[in-house]
Amino acid sequence: MSEIIENKLSVEEQAIIDAKDFDQFLNGIIHDWLKTLTFLVISLVPLFFALDYFIVPKDLLKQVGLYRLIATCIVIIQYVIIRKTKPSSLSYLHGYVVSIVVGGVIVLMTCDLGGFYSSLFELHGLLSEFYVGRSETKKQIIMRVRIHN
Repeated sequence: MSEIIENKLSVEEQAIIDAKDFDQFLNGIIHDWLKTLTFLVISLVPLFFALDYFIVPKDLLKQVGLYRLIATCIVIIQYVIIRKTKPSSLSYLHGYVVSIVVGGVIVLMTCDLGGFYSSLFELHGLLSEFYVGRSETKKQIIMRVRIHN
């Protein structure tokens, strides 16, 4: 019994240990979620090229495909880095890199396609209408995409 009392930590020491454990726990969660995030980006960015095929003008299709390829390659490198490193207090920076890369590609594609009046920007609106289920039927939305192209 006396051994337990001798090894008992003060309240301040226990609070410091708990805080360090929580920080490590939080860094681990962030690191694991970054693996999921990067995997989703690696899967979805190239997959959306199928939509680009129907929406983007043929003369810009190669350029948009190149943007998607570059973004996917950068995120693959991020994924490998995340897999090879241990969780740290700087793990969240990978999330910023992935967000900037994907957001940058969307900005480049939107600018190249004519800004807010582009087919890509309209596609985002149509997809949100499609999933929200506005007054138009899904078939009418699909027909609008075909007519627009």
